[in-house]
Amino acid sequence: MHSGHLIARSLGGAGASSDPNAPKNLVPLYKTVNTPVMYWTVENYVTQRVKTGETVYYQVSPLYSGSNPVPYAVKAYVAGDRFGSQTFVFENSPFAYQPLPARR
Repeated sequence: MHSGHLIARSLGGAGASSDPNAPKNLVPLYKTVNTPVMYWTVENYVTQRVKTGETVYYQVSPLYSGSNPVPYAVKAYVAGDRFGSQTFVFENSPFAYQPLPARR
């Protein structure tokens, strides 16, 4: 289990232990969800849109079931002034994103 950033540090999210907002930005995520899935799907997507000069609104929310402190999923919403909007939902499970077997 990783301490996953809802908003990546590279995108301005809190993360340093000295930052009072860091606890609000960290949630328990399984390794395969935190990286590479979150990084290569939504974080890289937002980064590329910003690099084009687009103004981007980016919201990430953990989704919980009952009193379980581990979110069952993470929902990310991205909207900009040039390329429209998109919603991503990532299941937070140790088995959700398994690498493909090697080709023979």
